[in-house]
Amino acid sequence: MSSTLSWRQTQIEPYESDATDQKLLSALQKDCRISNTDIAHTLRISKASVTYRIRRLEEKKIIHGYLTHVDIFKLGFRGVLIRLSVNGPPARQKECAELLAHHPQVLSVYTAFRPFNLMIGVIYETENDLSSFLSFIKKNLGVSNYEVVSLQAYSAMSVDYSQKNVEIFSRKNNYSVPKKQTFTLVPFHAALLGLLSRHARKTVTQLAEETHTHKSTVKKALNDLVNQKIIIKFTASVNPYSIPGTFLAAWWMSFPDADEIRRLRTWLHEKKCSNGFVQAVGKYNVIAFTFFHSPQSLASFEESFNEQFPHCTDYRMELLKEQAKSEWFSPFMEERLLSRMKETK
Repeated sequence: MSSTLSWRQTQIEPYESDATDQKLLSALQKDCRISNTDIAHTLRISKASVTYRIRRLEEKKIIHGYLTHVDIFKLGFRGVLIRLSVNGPPARQKECAELLAHHPQVLSVYTAFRPFNLMIGVIYETENDLSSFLSFIKKNLGVSNYEVVSLQAYSAMSVDYSQKNVEIFSRKNNYSVPKKQTFTLVPFHAALLGLLSRHARKTVTQLAEETHTHKSTVKKALNDLVNQKIIIKFTASVNPYSIPGTFLAAWWMSFPDADEIRRLRTWLHEKKCSNGFVQAVGKYNVIAFTFFHSPQSLASFEESFNEQFPHCTDYRMELLKEQAKSEWFSPFMEERLLSRMKETK
């Protein structure tokens, strides 16, 4: 993914799709590395039509990227979510979002409405990395207030926003602190992850050309990364705000025990309105990302939540305005992996 604006809540042209477009988006969200030939066979349309439709969806910014979901914990990294307040007019908020999007430790950037108007996902390896980043935002952003929670586990789901009855396509992926691995990462794996993080639909031929190696070598390395569950999945990233009436929210919650958190995760899965679930350490120990098709559905969700989870000690909901960055593997991670490999030689 590039560091430019991915999607925005406002100023989006209405998405006029047909049933074939919706099926195409569904296929690409399940596995964006599926070939156009296989999509054509599945949808019973020509390969030329598939190519044209994908290009049109990209040009209209409905598809705004192709992501490689990587298990950051298995690669030896840790993560935090930070929500912060930036003072000044909307232009200042956008300026800060773009500055953060270009930082090598930042994996995701969302702008939101007040009181906290920026939310970021940050990767780090050592406590010094995290401390250095926090110093960076204090110095360069003029932050008046911020909160940090440390990631323990993350569940990711690919959602077809275009369907009226939203369906969750992918299995739930729970990331946990890794056990000792018998599989050994080599520099070529890091190079592949770097290329795929920028465009997950690159073909084996393209990857072989860019790494100056044989296709068989690329295939084996990809299989290794997938079989070891370092790569969780490949998916098309769809702009939810291209679907009229859709909007996203992040819920920061505090729960007293693990049983209630497990019950919440199951409840959200059954509701089919969640596209991310984070367990964390901090003032809030759960952050849930949800989407709705109307203000009424949000109000109904909140009412139902209060009835179902009276033991939630605190929660805050923030509407997300735009996404300035979203990726799962960064130059910072690639550099650190290569550095580790050199040390172990």
